[in-house]
Amino acid sequence: MCNMPKKKTEDAEPGAWMLRDVPRDLMERMKIAAAVQRTTVKALLFQLAENHLAEMEKKGQFPKSRS
Repeated sequence: MCNMPKKKTEDAEPGAWMLRDVPRDLMERMKIAAAVQRTTVKALLFQLAENHLAEMEKKGQFPKSRS
């Protein structure tokens, strides 16, 4: 048997990132931006990341997602 890792699927358990050395000013600005949009910092970060990746895909700088 081969001990290859299983392919990731959409239903895969989410991962976790822990970031260090985030500038306090950026943290405060993100909190304010999230509050203005009546969302969480987590949701705002996901939205920003998805928008950025979509823009990179549009420009051909990143492979298109399969979704």
